[in-house]
Formats: sequence, C-alpha cells, structure tokens
Amino acid sequence: MDILIKYDKNRYLGFNLLEVLVALAVMFMLVVVVVNGFSSFRRGQELGAASGNIVSLLNEARAKTLASEGASQYGIHFSSTQAVFFQGTVFSAGNPTNKPYNLPSLIEISAIALNQGGSDVVFQRLTGETNFYGAITLRSKGDDPKTKTVTIRQGGIINGD
Repeated sequence: MDILIKYDKNRYLGFNLLEVLVALAVMFMLVVVVVNGFSSFRRGQELGAASGNIVSLLNEARAKTLASEGASQYGIHFSSTQAVFFQGTVFSAGNPTNKPYNLPSLIEISAIALNQGGSDVVFQRLTGETNFYGAITLRSKGDDPKTKTVTIRQGGIINGD
C-alpha cells in the first residue's frame, strides 16, 4: 500500500507502508530511551533530596540538644518510609510534638545500622555526641536501585554521601 502525494501533473511522490512503520518504530524507541533516562534522573534527584533532608533533621536535633532548647534532648526515629524528629531520650509514637518527614514514594530506608541496634539517634546535652552512631542507607525503588548513605559519627557529626 502506498501513500501518494501528487507532485505535478504526471509525477507522484510518496511513501509505502513499510517506510512509515519503520519511521514510527524508530521514533518509539527514541521516546522509550528518553523517558527511561528522565525516570532514572528523577529517582536520583529524589534520593539526593531525601538524603539531604535526613542530614538536616539530624543536624537540627543535634543543634537543639546543644542549645538545651526546652532543657531537653532531641533525636530522630527511623523507619523504612519516614524519619521522625522527637523530643526526649525515648521515641514515643503518639507524642504530638513529633515532626514526621515522609520519604518520597520512590525512596526507602533500606538499612539502619546503628551502634547498640535500634532505630533512634539521640544526642547528648552539652556535647552533642551520640551513643547511637552508625549509618542509615537510603535506596531508590525500581529496576536500577541507587543508594546514599548518611553517616552519624560518635561525636555527633553527620555526613551524607
């Protein structure tokens, strides 16, 4: 089957169906490659933002503890889908002063490796140190998972890679 366009009185220009199908297939493959690249880029950006937010929460908890704000200590509780800023030495899920940070849907906390086990990091007043040092690993969900690690040092210094 040919698609013809009249060029002048006696000549026709046109494409046959096979040429049109080949052109559509090439365009479809290009679209797939571009969309996949943007999806991977988006997951990487969300992973970096989530890692930065976790570092900020930890730094805020340490700063408030060092400032003895409310004459209290502060910490962060981690679960696979969120990090919760809390006041005190022990995390209480029902406390109305808790501030949860929900991770983006494409990101999860895949590993919590803290000294003394558990999933809470609490800072000490006056020194800002913690007995719950270690690493929190964030991972992007999907076919090509990427990871970022947030490291909490015993002295209370937080590093994100």
